[in-house]
Amino acid sequence: MRTATILGALAFIAITGGATVLAHEAADPDDDAIRATVQHYFDSGMEMRKAFYPEATMWYVSDGKLNQVPIQDFLTRVEAAAGHDEGDVQKRVVSIDKFGTAAVAKLELKRPNSVIYDYMSLMKVDGKWTIVNKIFARQSM
Repeated sequence: MRTATILGALAFIAITGGATVLAHEAADPDDDAIRATVQHYFDSGMEMRKAFYPEATMWYVSDGKLNQVPIQDFLTRVEAAAGHDEGDVQKRVVSIDKFGTAAVAKLELKRPNSVIYDYMSLMKVDGKWTIVNKIFARQSM
């Protein structure tokens, strides 16, 4: 009996992609909705606009300097690059942490020569999860 319980918990953790959900918790529709929002981001191109609040901001550090980019500028650049081969990119949700109407999703995008970690701040507005802030770091491999 104990072995079956442990195996069931491990299977649940594997299915949820390692999200910060305990094995004994019931499925949460907010987790599914957050993952759906993140999937719009992963889908790139015009689909990505569905993930972001229109006034969202992206932040990153380059050459030791903090940079701020309005999300609309970022989306325009992504859309202009649509159709260009991104190469082999593995995308996954590392974790989701939420409380009430606020959440943070940690995302990993692995490319052959680099890895990017995105930290997306999400808010639930009018019953819908939306990304309001994106920070990221890139590391060459």
